[in-house]
Parts: sequence; C-alpha cells; structure tokens
Amino acid sequence: MYCCLTKLMFFSASESKETSGRTVSWQFFCGFWRMNLKRLDRQNKSSDCKLPVLFEEKEIIKFARRHWRDGNRWNGRQIKNAFQTAAALADWDNLNNLRENAGPENKPSPPRLERKHFETVALASAQFDKYLVRVRSSD
Repeated sequence: MYCCLTKLMFFSASESKETSGRTVSWQFFCGFWRMNLKRLDRQNKSSDCKLPVLFEEKEIIKFARRHWRDGNRWNGRQIKNAFQTAAALADWDNLNNLRENAGPENKPSPPRLERKHFETVALASAQFDKYLVRVRSSD
C-alpha cells in the first residue's frame, strides 16, 4: 500500500436523531467525517506521500448524510476505521485497474476514494452487527 493509505455545513442545526438516550446532531456526526477528510488531505500533501488518495468531499459527505439519516450512528473510531478500510478498497480497485491496463508506459495513477467504497464498508459493518446479535442471543 501507498504511504498515504497506511497513515491514515449542509443542514440545519435542529436536525438531530435520538440514540442511546442522547441526541446526536448532524453537525456533530458530520464533524467526524470532515475531520477524517482533512486528515486524508494532510496526508496527501505531506512530503513523504508518493501517491495521494483522490476524493471528492461532497460525495463522501453525501454518503455520510444518508448513512446518518438511515439511523446509523458510527462513533469516531468506527468512522476512522471506515476511512482506512474504504481507502484500502480504493487502492485495491486501483491496483486491479493497473493490472488490466498494464503496459510499458503506464504509470501508477492515484487511487480514487468513492462513495461505493464506504457503501461496501457500511454493508459489511451492518452484516457483522447482525451476526453479533444472532450469536449473543443464542447464549
């Protein structure tokens, strides 16, 4: 993996959801996503970054909003892990594209972090949560 991968307001303030007895606002939730986007941007701009991870902030924040509206409440650690996993998936897609289009003049292109990578992470997370409920309920 590349060095950048290994280191790794649109809505009103009144919009919020109840979870575990406390209200979580969209701005609070979105702050974790923006913090991770800024971290990735800093890593891309660092002098030791050989191949930056490209991303469109609006696309990722749009995913985060839908994820939040669907009632998903990842905490800061889960969001950071989602970014690391999604970036690894983007890198994997990029490596597969390079293999398919291999040629002597092909230079490595940067991986592109997209909404689909976060959707894959969210699906895996939801399936794992369901698995845990099944396993724990059998005790």
